Amino acid sequence: MAPSRIQAAWEARSLQRTARRAAQREDDALVRAGEQVFEAVQSRSATPQSGEPRERVELVRAIDERLAVQQARLNASLDVDRNDYQHAGPFARWAVIGRGVLERVALRDRLRRERIARICALSALGRLAVDGPEPSLRPLVPEATTGSVQEPRIEARKALTERDALLAPWAGEPLPPWLRVIARESREFGLHVRKELLSKILLKAPAVAGLFAGWWLGRMFTDSAFEGFLHDLGLGGRRAISAETMKFLSFWVPLLAAALCGYAGTFVAKRIQQRYSQPPGSGAAQG
Repeated sequence: MAPSRIQAAWEARSLQRTARRAAQREDDALVRAGEQVFEAVQSRSATPQSGEPRERVELVRAIDERLAVQQARLNASLDVDRNDYQHAGPFARWAVIGRGVLERVALRDRLRRERIARICALSALGRLAVDGPEPSLRPLVPEATTGSVQEPRIEARKALTERDALLAPWAGEPLPPWLRVIARESREFGLHVRKELLSKILLKAPAVAGLFAGWWLGRMFTDSAFEGFLHDLGLGGRRAISAETMKFLSFWVPLLAAALCGYAGTFVAKRIQQRYSQPPGSGAAQG
């Protein structure tokens, strides 16, 4: 009995996950192959003569040098902070602590990016050794590693072939057209909401400042005479102002707060751009 379209879509989803997991194991095996090639080249103190393998090996060497420098800076950062902390005043000690924490955050981010770049370079080098036309690289990869590359490939191809055969009665599409439209539009709507949330709320400091100013104004003042009377008696409540003044402040206070925050952000961003956009040693003015 042939499976229904819903059953076929569910099984196809499972086969797709199997193919993705196999592809991930293949990537891991290619990274190991690249590492083995690089270690063999390093032990022989020789670099492949052809273009792309040579470039990959040189790239991994350059990344390793940068990693060593950044790791040394990270290791020395805490020692520098400890030394400065001993000679700093009570207030300056907090500045030393904050400086050290932020510096190590930046250094760890740099290390993470360099490690990702190294993995990508090793994966490309391993692919050249296993699949590429360079004959001198292939003997550098053990047969076990080559097998760990080929086995996931076979598994992924088998899973994708089964998926295509399962969905053949529906032209390879697991979902009917109307459901595909709903899924696509739902995904686009979710991405749009996420984009607007990040750009309009989370990353818009002037808007947040305006909202905070409006909240503060409503918390501190009121146009209710009775509540103002209670406030004058010391029984709580908010300070009373006239309705015209409240209306005036409700418009201008959030606007001025947002404008001031926007101006301050632009000023700081401009100063940061001027200070840090110049390459090291360029002789840029120090403020």
